[in-house]
Amino acid sequence: MSRCITVLFGLLAILVAILAQYLGKGLSLITSIAQAVCTAPVFGMFLLGMLVPRSTAKDAAAGCASAFTFLVYCVVNSYVCKEHHPVCHSFLWLGGISPWYYAAWGSLISLGVGTISALAHAEPGAEAKARIVGLTWVTRKQASVYQSTHVQAANANCASSSAGEAKTLLNSIQ
Repeated sequence: MSRCITVLFGLLAILVAILAQYLGKGLSLITSIAQAVCTAPVFGMFLLGMLVPRSTAKDAAAGCASAFTFLVYCVVNSYVCKEHHPVCHSFLWLGGISPWYYAAWGSLISLGVGTISALAHAEPGAEAKARIVGLTWVTRKQASVYQSTHVQAANANCASSSAGEAKTLLNSIQ
């Protein structure tokens, strides 16, 4: 799922690069907006994976989709409101957000929605927790505790088994 999203954002970035020749003077602003719209949700997914150990691919996709939708809405709204359209005065008007903040808002929305989605479902079981030990910021301290307890268990087994079996056991843990 995350690979498909990455490919989708890559294709979107390539499309913007192809259309850049027709954009004229505001090319730097437009490319920075396009970059923010493409990269902010992906950065939010990265933060979600690092900071929320119970998150899944569905949580990341929900966060990414919501951030992308929000950013596209902001970009379209900012161009519509330049013409003083009646929608600019409604409660849904977000055209006042500076384009330089799109990346920050997109990342925060992706992280926030993904976290809420992760908290909405049941916590993963012990087997799933064992697979992510040391992979997230929260579980990196658990990795040293997890590894030290297994090394102690391997050392205890070394005393009761042959030397060859003990070396194999220690090598498999480290």
